[in-house]
Amino acid sequence: WVEANDGERYGKKYPADGEIIRCVPNVKIEDCQEAIEAAKCAFHYNEWSSLFAKHQSQLLKRWYDLMENTDEIAEVITAKSGKPITEAKREVL
Repeated sequence: WVEANDGERYGKKYPADGEIIRCVPNVKIEDCQEAIEAAKCAFHYNEWSSLFAKHQSQLLKRWYDLMENTDEIAEVITAKSGKPITEAKREVL
């Protein structure tokens, strides 16, 4: 997770009763554009694009193993859509 540049957050409501179950960053277009530009720079001006696909795959697998927020993201998806938590976790991963 990253916070919105202005720090703004909003509450996600449980569809069944409208109770706020989680507050999440309220990112704006500028926040998204900044993330996209950072990704472009990382790809084009980093060694990533020069790596063989197998090495990229190994690095992505390691990143996947290190992900910390999968449960939190899955909980938000479940609360928002009513999906079972196991299905939401598969969606995140």
